[in-house]
Amino acid sequence: MPKLASTGPRSLPPHFSIRAQAHRPPPLAMRTCSSYVAFALAVSATSAHRMHHSHAMRGLQDMSGMDMSSMDMKSSSTSSSTMDMSMTMDMSSSSTATTGSVSSEDFKCPVCGMSTKDMGYDNLNHIGFAHGQTVYTCGMAARSFDDYTFEVTDTAYLAANVAEFIINSTDATTYAECSDSCDECADGIKDPVTGDDITTSNYQYVCLNNGQKIYFASTASKNEYLTKVNSEPRYLVDSIICEIKTCSDAENITVLSAAAQAFRIERRGVGVLPC
Repeated sequence: MPKLASTGPRSLPPHFSIRAQAHRPPPLAMRTCSSYVAFALAVSATSAHRMHHSHAMRGLQDMSGMDMSSMDMKSSSTSSSTMDMSMTMDMSSSSTATTGSVSSEDFKCPVCGMSTKDMGYDNLNHIGFAHGQTVYTCGMAARSFDDYTFEVTDTAYLAANVAEFIINSTDATTYAECSDSCDECADGIKDPVTGDDITTSNYQYVCLNNGQKIYFASTASKNEYLTKVNSEPRYLVDSIICEIKTCSDAENITVLSAAAQAFRIERRGVGVLPC
């Protein structure tokens, strides 16, 4: 029977070394490639860090800008609120001052005879003369008057045509509605012609229809007023008020009414004096 070949370990050629093969460094090309990859990764990480830092800083700046903007808006809002409150207080003070100067007495309107307080009028409609005296009216809406082609309030009509409503002393019955006294003197009223103080010892007055009066500090200033009151609409009238504000038709009348133009001064025992 033939002999089989031996299966024992073979001997390696003398130039082949397992240890040398295991510890041999990688080829130069592979090392270079690996270095490039590592460098690229490092650069990428650095760029990413810088971008992140930039975005973070930008975010902080945006937030700071938003905070500043918010502060500006809050400041502006606060300032606006302060101005609104100031304006409201000023308007309230003005309204209070106007209301505070309104008489609590119930008068009759020289034009129509209605109460100046009833119907919610509350003495909020009136005309004011130079140096501060006041004559109260009703608060009716604008209506027709014979001498004008447009409607006008009683307040604006009276302001333009005071002469029409002056009662001469020769009309004893109507003139008696004006009491011979000066309760208003206690308020420190002044002469509309001269601005002089009117007192209980020097007062003179002109009687208006339905009982209200215009006071003067002397007979001379009273007569001066009477001679000029029908020289123009609104002579010595400083304000024309409808519900605490200037009437919308305050100066619509530009020509005196026929009755105002016809006014003449009358004195007991003297007769009619031309203006």
